[in-house]
Amino acid sequence: MRSDRTSRRNRRHRESGVYCSGTAASLLMLLAGAYPPRAHAQAATPPDAAPAAQTTTAQTTAAQTTADSVAADAVFDTSILQQRGLDPQIADYFRAAPRYRPGRSRVVVYVNDIRRGRINTRFDEDGALCFDRSFLDAAGLVVPDAKYVADGDVGPDTCFDFVRAFPGTDVTLKPGREEVRLVVPTTALRQAVADFSGYSRGGNAALLNYELMAMRSEASGMPGSNFLSLNSELGVNAGDWILRSRAYSQSQDHSGFQSRHLYAYGQRTWLRLGATVQGGQINIANSVLTGAPLTGIQIFPDAALSKQERNVVMVEGVAQSQARVEVRQAGGLIYTTVVPVGPFALTDLPLLNNSSDLEVTVIESDGARRSFVVPAASISAGTLGQRPGYAFAIGKSRNLDGNKARSPWVASASGSWALGRRNNIGAAALFAPGYQAASWGVDMRVSASSSVKLQQRASLQARKSGTQIEVSGIFGGLHENLSMSFSSAYQSSGYRTLDDFTVDAGQPGFAASRFRSRHTAAVAWSDSRLGGLTFGYAFSNQQNGERTQRLNFSWGKSFAFGTVSLNVERDLSPRRETRYYGSRAYNRPDNTYYVSLSIPFGKRSVRTYASNTSGYTRFGANYNERIGDRLNYSVNAERNTRDRSNAVSGQAAATSRIAQVNLGFSDTGKRARSYYGGASGGVVLHANGVTLSPYPVQDTFGIVSASGVSNVKINTPQGPVWTDLWGRAVVPRLSAYSSNRVEVMTGTLPRNIDIGNGFHQVDPGRGSVNRIDFELTRVRRVLLNARDSEGNPLPSGTYVLDGRQKYVGMVLEQGQVFVNDGAGADALTVALPDGRQCLLKYVLPERPVPGTLFESADARCTFQ
Repeated sequence: MRSDRTSRRNRRHRESGVYCSGTAASLLMLLAGAYPPRAHAQAATPPDAAPAAQTTTAQTTAAQTTADSVAADAVFDTSILQQRGLDPQIADYFRAAPRYRPGRSRVVVYVNDIRRGRINTRFDEDGALCFDRSFLDAAGLVVPDAKYVADGDVGPDTCFDFVRAFPGTDVTLKPGREEVRLVVPTTALRQAVADFSGYSRGGNAALLNYELMAMRSEASGMPGSNFLSLNSELGVNAGDWILRSRAYSQSQDHSGFQSRHLYAYGQRTWLRLGATVQGGQINIANSVLTGAPLTGIQIFPDAALSKQERNVVMVEGVAQSQARVEVRQAGGLIYTTVVPVGPFALTDLPLLNNSSDLEVTVIESDGARRSFVVPAASISAGTLGQRPGYAFAIGKSRNLDGNKARSPWVASASGSWALGRRNNIGAAALFAPGYQAASWGVDMRVSASSSVKLQQRASLQARKSGTQIEVSGIFGGLHENLSMSFSSAYQSSGYRTLDDFTVDAGQPGFAASRFRSRHTAAVAWSDSRLGGLTFGYAFSNQQNGERTQRLNFSWGKSFAFGTVSLNVERDLSPRRETRYYGSRAYNRPDNTYYVSLSIPFGKRSVRTYASNTSGYTRFGANYNERIGDRLNYSVNAERNTRDRSNAVSGQAAATSRIAQVNLGFSDTGKRARSYYGGASGGVVLHANGVTLSPYPVQDTFGIVSASGVSNVKINTPQGPVWTDLWGRAVVPRLSAYSSNRVEVMTGTLPRNIDIGNGFHQVDPGRGSVNRIDFELTRVRRVLLNARDSEGNPLPSGTYVLDGRQKYVGMVLEQGQVFVNDGAGADALTVALPDGRQCLLKYVLPERPVPGTLFESADARCTFQ
């Protein structure tokens, strides 16, 4: 009778599938001295060694092979366990192989020794791997036929008999390392072709993105000036369609609001074609011709389908005071911001295309202006920026800068083809009444980190032809510390872009706005002893003979006490002085030298600096502090030797659940003072209500639901977001046709909240609105003081089982039992050493104590 009971218990414990580390089991047995020398040697094998790992082959299943082999080798002396106060049933349980707990676990998966990443993997009641559809997709494995399903019913949660479908498959589970290693036949690997069937589609939502900035400037002897700008974007996502409309409005003093509509379009990606169809007010998506604005329709390849990395445009400069920076492209203002004194770098700009120059204007606090151009050749240096395929566009030309211009009908066609594995070639043509253009280009990937692009464009207008040639390159890996980049462009006097053709070539300033040649070069060196050094040079020669040259140098090195940096910006252009409201203005050849020392103190830092511009020196100090994830502020004090004035400034930036807010002020003493404030973010209207985002919402995004729990921090590809009062948050950007990680930061959950899986891998299609649900449950963790009917503590080491006779926990010293959810737990029983089971009974208060990790309660274990 006793042996039957023990056999049933052994079978029950094996079926419980509780994950136990082989190392932990071995250590417990060593301390107990519970097995002979031969069993000792076998059980002490680490969990990643072959004898102790759970292995599945085509001939036997994982659970059978490991459990039988270990059971045959590991025989424990249960009498010694009993003498040391441990339940003898532990021997039966730990004799089984290391295994995973039933359900889903995040494990690192290797297929044929290639890391496939961390995958949310399901394990059955015996701890064996379940080859369901989600696992096969994530691991890149072929889905077996329906005949390899036990019951023949195929669904999303079906576990395929993958080992039988592909003989020779070897599965090794390593719970101690949270790994799963597979060795499969090559026929079980999916072909390396574009398969986008598993990406999410659909979803409906409307959105509003906004960027608001207000600024007040006051200068001695001049009336105060007010500036207000609003950059807004309206959009709708419906059935994989993307609709967007973007406008920019600004008001300067009493001039009233001046609004300019930049574009309005709709687009959708068709996977069968591997292309996107776009219509409305668009920019020609042409890799080898300037992206002229049209009102029409076009079709072009979706770059995300080829997994090409997008270019990150950086605009660099040095502000001599707290200044406003404006960036224009194709005549339209695309970005404006306020930067503090010193070097600045602008990235992730909302470009209209990759083929038009960027015109950057720095407006200082005293009204003085400086401008420079970032050549289009440097925006996409080394690459044509488009996946292989064909693009077509037709429509009427439109003008963005508000000037009167012709609007001819335009037709464009282009193609891009792969030349081997490393090179691409492209060609294009554009036709309009009275104007034609053609282009060709090639990009060559010299190495894994180096590429070169060559491109030529030709135009014909009124029997006058011209040409433009561009060459650019990026060279990495020349040396482990050295990288280089360059761009060079030349155009003849007769070359015309479509924008040039639509405007009057005889208007003032037309010749000055067109360049003859432009060249940029940059060299970067990084070394632990010398630090990081960067040299940059830019030269531009206009058709009217005017020349501009800029030289940049920067150096920075970290020491034990802090970081020292030096920035030099030299304008080598011939001296030309113009006036702007009484101040020297455009293209003044001022030289700027900036040196700083930054000393960190945890989340705080102190920076001292000195700058020299045109022979006048400024000295200053800055204090910066970051408070948590949401707030940082800085205060700056400065001495100007030019007019012997003292200046103070400060700024604060906060990221809340609903918006990003920036506030700042600057007081330059006798000269000028300014104040500014800004807010940016997004608003999404979806099926479950309205949710605000602190970041602009892109064309592919998601809505997170956290079971109504508010203020939960969630990490997204864009940055951290927090759930609102209804437990929802916006994931503002998801990369289309790739895997995105969205994760709950469990440290921000209330103490009485449990989460089953705090991670979701989102694989979205272009234009989809993805719903991401995290299942959170309210629990009452309870530490029970368990006594038997006579009031004695229950023996330590005995098992605690739930109503389904599944393992819940173990009785600790002094009869303590920890229950994860005391309010929702089934009837709990304790398996005593004599083979009997008693029922745990306890009573909890009606309401839990807020803010506590667990409650304490007395429990009585009685026999029924």
